Amino acid sequence: MALAGWILSFLFLAAVASWVCTAVREDDDTEALERARGFFTMILVGTTLFSAAVWAIEWLT
Repeated sequence: MALAGWILSFLFLAAVASWVCTAVREDDDTEALERARGFFTMILVGTTLFSAAVWAIEWLT
């Protein structure tokens, strides 16, 4: 079960990262770098929280 949780966390990261790269690539305004930084911060926080939830579930079961 632990392996499935980690695989799901990596799939989640890949899906979010591909969405962010598409959004940043299509944006041509001068605030693109600031937006990209915000998106990557959301990726880091979201992935960390998702991984922590998977770890907690595995630890509690």
